[in-house]
Formats: sequence, structure tokens, C-alpha cells
Amino acid sequence: MLHDICIHAGLAIQRVMMSFFILGPLQIKVADQEHSIDAAPVRAALIALLLEEGHPVPVPVLLRRIWECPPKTAKNNLRLYVSRLRQQLSAIDPAFRTRITTIRGAGGESGGYRLYIEPDELDFIRFQQTANRGLHALRSGCTESARASLAQALSLWRGPIGQGCSLSSRVRAQFDAVEQLRSTARECLTEALINLGRSAEVIPEIRKILELEPHREKSWENLIRAYYLSGDIAKALDTWENAVSTMGKQYGLDLSPDLQRLHLAVLRRDTDAVRAFGSAFA
Repeated sequence: MLHDICIHAGLAIQRVMMSFFILGPLQIKVADQEHSIDAAPVRAALIALLLEEGHPVPVPVLLRRIWECPPKTAKNNLRLYVSRLRQQLSAIDPAFRTRITTIRGAGGESGGYRLYIEPDELDFIRFQQTANRGLHALRSGCTESARASLAQALSLWRGPIGQGCSLSSRVRAQFDAVEQLRSTARECLTEALINLGRSAEVIPEIRKILELEPHREKSWENLIRAYYLSGDIAKALDTWENAVSTMGKQYGLDLSPDLQRLHLAVLRRDTDAVRAFGSAFA
């Protein structure tokens, strides 16, 4: 069993509100004052702890998160990084030091560390929760609620995750999954806006998505719908041809029956059917 050891014995954990930002350069905010953490390894240790969302993290897990192949000195290095992290966080707000606890190993366990945070203190968590709430709202047909949640989630994004620190491929894979959630959120926000009658407004954004990720069929569908519903049927048909060329010739992918039905609706000038595709997200 692992046992928590508070830094100051008998002192209760004090919940000092900090906001941590890792969706871009690592930043900490307290009372509207922004702070940074010096040294890439210390930043890596902080991110590795933050990603556990307040749960205890055994030393071997932390080592595998920070290093691809932990060196022989990894445990000592980690101890140093955590000590420096405590010092820097304490300099930002002395009360925060009590929220980093050391875990004492028992029965041969190696121990570990815990960083106490609330879910709303980390943008990484807030982004996932808010984006997933928006996706659920879109599936449920609550278009305005979906738009608000997805826009709120995307406003948290300041750049690639975990900038300025070195982390293992295990953590990078976790980051990649959230990057994909961001792509889906962008895609679904444009869909929500189309459903709200803002087709012409979202065309530049959809084109940006497809420039970066031309394999995203949902964005091809969104672009066809946006052109058609904004009154440019010729560009809607051109977009279909581009989708066929890109998905088929470049990626060897067959277009889905849904996209083919959308093309047929455009050919028939069936505006109701084209508009109805906005409720078919699954």
C-alpha cells in the first residue's frame, strides 16, 4: 500500500486556486498573474504529475513518462526535479507547496508523488470535458448548446501541447489523442454553425481544416453543405469532385454512402435533404 506523507506533517491540504495551462506553452496563473516554470525537466515533471489529475503516481510511472529509456540516475534526477518544482511553486504561492505530497513505498513498492489539483484547474481536463459535452449536444440535436460548448473548448487551445519540455512517446500518444479531439471539435463546430444558418461564414475555416487534414470526410461533407446552403451550387459540386480525387486517389478511401447521398441531394437541388444532413452526425 502507498502512504501519503504531507510535506508539513499534520498540515491539511490547502486548496489554493491555480490555473495550469499545457495546451501550448506551460503557464501557471494565480490571481490573474501569469508565471512560468524554469528548466525543461522540471516542466516535464509538472506535466507528468498534472496528467494524473490528482491521483498518486508511482515513481516508475513518472520515469516512463519523462524518459523514453530512463537513465541509471533517473530516480535521483526525478527527486531533484520535484524538489525544484516545489520551490518554484512555493515561490508563486507558499500555500501551494502543501499540495505536492511524497508517497512512501511499503512492502517493496518504490513510492511516488501526488499533485493535488481540481479538474477545473487544468486546461487539458477542461478542454476534454467541454469538447465532449459539445459533441454530445450536437448528437442530441442541441445545436446552440453544442456551438457554445465547442467554441468554449477551442478557445482554451494556445498551441501544441507540452511545448518546451521533453516527454516520452507514451505521453505524446496521449497528447495526440487530444489533438484529434481538437480536430473533431473544430469540425463539429463548423457543422453546428452551418446548422444555425451561418454557412458562408464557416467556409474559410473548413478549408483550413482540409488543408491540414484532407482525409477528414466529415469536413468535405461540411464544405459541400456550406457552399450549397450559401447559394454556390457550382462550388458545392466542385468540392464533391475534389473529395473524390483526394479521398480516392491520394488516400485510397471509398467515399461513404452518406457523402454519396449528399452529392445526390445536391444534384437534385434538394435543399431540405442537404440541410437535414446536419442532424446525421454520429
